Amino acid sequence: MRPFLVVLFLCVCAGLGLLSQLDMLHTLSTNAGFRARRVLGGLPFDVVTRCSGSGSGGSSYNGGSSGQALGAGSTSLVAVCSNRSASLMRVLPSWLVVRGVSEILILEWGNADAPLGPRLPRDSRVRLVRAPLEREWNLARAYNLALQLARSERILKVDSDTWLAPEVLEKQPLQEGTFLRGCRDGALDENGRHLNGVMLVRRADVLGVLGYDERMRGYGYDDTDLYHRLSAGRNLSAKCLSFTHMRHSEESHGERGLTHIHHILHRRATTELFKLWHEARLAPSKHGNGSPIACGLPR
Repeated sequence: MRPFLVVLFLCVCAGLGLLSQLDMLHTLSTNAGFRARRVLGGLPFDVVTRCSGSGSGGSSYNGGSSGQALGAGSTSLVAVCSNRSASLMRVLPSWLVVRGVSEILILEWGNADAPLGPRLPRDSRVRLVRAPLEREWNLARAYNLALQLARSERILKVDSDTWLAPEVLEKQPLQEGTFLRGCRDGALDENGRHLNGVMLVRRADVLGVLGYDERMRGYGYDDTDLYHRLSAGRNLSAKCLSFTHMRHSEESHGERGLTHIHHILHRRATTELFKLWHEARLAPSKHGNGSPIACGLPR
């Protein structure tokens, strides 16, 4: 009996070690206690009401701009930045000249080493939102907050290192029953494959599947998972964005580090072992408590 117990103990240890290598222990614990983790640090409980068009509208907060929803056909360019302000400032001039953009919403995640506020242009379309008490980078949580705060009918989601051509929206109108996405297999070069996460979608559709899966951490597969759920959950057809109208900053991917293959496998396992994010009804992070945020460009 004793040898059997020894073998069993060794098998359990080996299994836990494998799960740890695949980050599956985090996935299991996150699913078990996710509802207790939903609070975003540094955000007032009514942040969405104050800062987006989903609340009463028309109010301003902390010197920010109005939270009133924008009209039909409007487009919000949405980006999230966490200590990558240099990359964002390199591509921001290209965002400002994109024709058809009604709002440029930038979410600054955590206590940035070099705050964006003083360096952003005095453009009425630019809105800076800060979540200053967040300590751990989580792409899904950050973009889910930004999607809720955006005020336009359509969302152009970009990364903080995405360069855009002025005609990117004019040349690629969003048709009914579709969404547009970066398709890495059509990239012009290896660097362009990192544009897979760029997306043009109706806000109602992406919020209809509860945004990104917040059980995923780091970079990779979060976009592919969302695209799958938009097609399955909203019956949308995916169309590819043209790589001639967007570019990825060549130097910035190395700054954030390359994604390891076992991290990709972990995120795929999240959707294969558990219910899809929107089917599990694990609502995206919305609010918290702590210091106030800026709903617009600080004066």
